[in-house]
Order: sequence, then C-alpha cells, then structure tokens
Amino acid sequence: MKQTRKDLLHICKERNIKGVSRKSKDELLQIIAENRFDRDVYLKNLRVQIMDDKDPISLEPLNEWTDEELQSGILLHKYFYKEETIKNYINSSSVEEIKDPINEDLKLDREMIDKYRIPEQKLNPKQIKVVVNITSVPTFYNMFCFYNFYLQLVHPLKNITTDNLSYDRRNKGFHLGCIPLNINLSHEIQSPFEMRALDTMSTTDALMIRISNLYESQKFISVKDNKVHVRALENLPKDTRQWFSTSDDFYYIDTEAIQGNEQLSTYNKLLKELEMESV
Repeated sequence: MKQTRKDLLHICKERNIKGVSRKSKDELLQIIAENRFDRDVYLKNLRVQIMDDKDPISLEPLNEWTDEELQSGILLHKYFYKEETIKNYINSSSVEEIKDPINEDLKLDREMIDKYRIPEQKLNPKQIKVVVNITSVPTFYNMFCFYNFYLQLVHPLKNITTDNLSYDRRNKGFHLGCIPLNINLSHEIQSPFEMRALDTMSTTDALMIRISNLYESQKFISVKDNKVHVRALENLPKDTRQWFSTSDDFYYIDTEAIQGNEQLSTYNKLLKELEMESV
C-alpha cells in the first residue's frame, strides 16, 4: 500500500520526530529512513540506566510497551515511566511541589509539572449560588429552628454529578445539609435549649459563612471535560434529626467541648471537618 504524506507524518509522530509538519513527502521519507527506531538497541541502552525493567507505577514491563510509548517515555531518577503515567501522577495532586513517585526525598522539576499539569477548570462565579432557608422542628419541650443550605448551579450542559446530594425542586438546588440556629457566644445560658458556641468560628453565623464559602470558592466543586461534580460535607447532616441528642427522652443539641476520649457530637464532627478543609 502506497504511503501518503499524512501516513508519513503519523510515523514521525509515533517516533517522536519533531519539526516535520512543513516537510515534503520526499523529505519525510528521508528523515524517517535516517531516524529508524531500533527497539532492541534502544532497550539495551535504556536498561543500563534504570533500576527496574517496568514502569514503577503501572508495573507494565518494558517489553510490553509500544515503540511510541518507549520513545516518549520519561527517565526520572533512574526509573523509566510512560509519559501518560507521569501525566496522571502529576494531575492526581493539587499541591505545587510534587514528590518523586519512588523517592519521597526528591521532588519533580517545576518544568515537568508545568508541562503535564492540566489547568484547573472553573465555573463562572455567576453560575454558583448558595441559598438558605429556615425550617422548624417541634419537640415536646421546645421549637428548634434550622438553616437548610441549597446549592443552585447554572450550567449549560446540565451534566452535574454529586456525592449523593438530593435535588430539591422547590428550592431549585442540591440540598447540602442543615445547621441549628441560635448557636452563639452568650455567656449566660438562660435555658437548656440555648446553645453556646465554642468560639467565634463556631457560631451559627460563622458556620453559615464557612459552609457557603466552600462552595462559592469552588473548593467543593470540580469541573473536568465540561462535567461538574459537587462534593458533600460528610459531617453536615441532611436531616435535622441527626443533630439531636437525648437524655431521658429529653431532646437537646450538644455543642459542648469534647473532654478526653468522649465520642464526638454532630457539632464537633462538623467543626473538625471544616477545620481540615480550611487547610
């Protein structure tokens, strides 16, 4: 079968031969002849330089790689990786400095990170809105009020997935969860139904701002290939009943500080997660 110029350009690409896009067919034939890939010689020379005979991450033996994969492979600190392996490794991390996959005392070059890192996609801030409404829960002794959070997204492709967040048609958004009203810094508790915050960062108003910011800043929203995924706060209750503790059929919301090895309350679990996500 007669090879076209397009076929020859494809061969050059497979063999990692650069700077040939404007070459004529005759020139391409000559370049390919001069750059014929000798797989056996290449592997022999490569094995002298490396510590292992396979990709350390994918564990694929070198003799199973295609010629193109061998020619585009990356020699890094005496180990040889497929280019796709390194690309995936770099994009699995969001930190600026990335450690070597094998030796944690070494770091990847900034140039390599910049070459393979896929720029993070973001939604337009106008496409994101966190709305809050109030619901009340009566008990035998008292009426408790809660804020419910809903995430409204305007995305033209409507290709949105979530971590098991339900969509509320009435509020036109995904239900993120709820927090009690009236957690404050009052020094004098007048009744067992009042809730004292541990500090200024754990009042109802502060929690409302911290939760909203996680979504409005898009820390909990990721975009890849025009597909949107929304993470959930694991310890933000979706059902108001999850906030209640009971003692002798007496319902209350526990906002006390944890002492020793006590079991974490719903309030303290949420604070702990928010603290971790703020790092």
